[in-house]
Amino acid sequence: MNNQTENINNLDSIIQHLEKKDAILKLLHQHKIAKIKSVESVERYKKDANRGGLIITGKEEINGPIEKILIDFKLGKPCIAQVFDSIYEIGKRCSKRIIMFGGVGKNEVIDPATDEHVVESLITTMNDYPLNLSLVQLDCSKFETKLFDMDLSTRNFFGSEFSIKDLPSKTRFREAEFWDVYFNSLREKYYYPSSAFNYVITNKSQYGKCIHYFALKFKVEWTNDGAFFTVMQRKAGTSTLKEIWQTKKDELQQLSQDNETRFKYLPGKFHKIETKLWNYPLKCLVSASNAEKMEFAKLLHSKYFDLDRLMDFKLWGMIDPKPMPERL
Repeated sequence: MNNQTENINNLDSIIQHLEKKDAILKLLHQHKIAKIKSVESVERYKKDANRGGLIITGKEEINGPIEKILIDFKLGKPCIAQVFDSIYEIGKRCSKRIIMFGGVGKNEVIDPATDEHVVESLITTMNDYPLNLSLVQLDCSKFETKLFDMDLSTRNFFGSEFSIKDLPSKTRFREAEFWDVYFNSLREKYYYPSSAFNYVITNKSQYGKCIHYFALKFKVEWTNDGAFFTVMQRKAGTSTLKEIWQTKKDELQQLSQDNETRFKYLPGKFHKIETKLWNYPLKCLVSASNAEKMEFAKLLHSKYFDLDRLMDFKLWGMIDPKPMPERL
């Protein structure tokens, strides 16, 4: 029994089964993913001990066009990295992309980006381009598959299709992952993995967090110039922000040890307090590890609450909002 269990959860054995032509055709036809009738070639690849996949070349007709299909399999739970690689890396030239998972991963470090509900939410969103992504669960003991139903009727009413030419950049994809998954998952009361990606990811999207208080606008953002907190006065004829600065100046400056916190005032413009938390450019998210993304999110999250405490909303007669700010 132990040998059987070990074999079931062996990545190479699973990939070896999946690459059989009859298994490929059964998977594609059973779930109506592709109509190919012949498999011309199968190319293996391996990402790590828990993850590998296949690039399949097939045709519907003898003289028909060639179609490339990706099957990316992961032992354990599915992860966002599978979707990223299927779109931007190894599967970028494919017309169909199958994200598959099952069994138990070996020494797997679980984080918010490794979750079937999060991946299902992401796939539903990214198929607006369309990318022909499918999420499939494999029963490793029977080698039977279950297709997740990506019913577009469950999408919010903003859902619509975009041209593949408008596909978001790698940086924008990772930016959405950072805010919608890593940062938001730290807001346990307000985070729901199944709706992590409720908004379409586009190159024109604005990411970060913004909330309006009684007399102030509070913004958290990360750009290629670094990560910033900005508190801006929203109404003329009030000295609220200036009073906060005079009272909490030393504590506000301690929010960032390596960068200065400044009170800015320009004639004809509202007062503003700006803190730069770090100098790392946003584009570093593309190559950052999951652990590094989590550390960035934790630091930003903790600094947000430090600033929230320093603002002392009740002291200044402002509304004290309990929820975290939403996307810009």
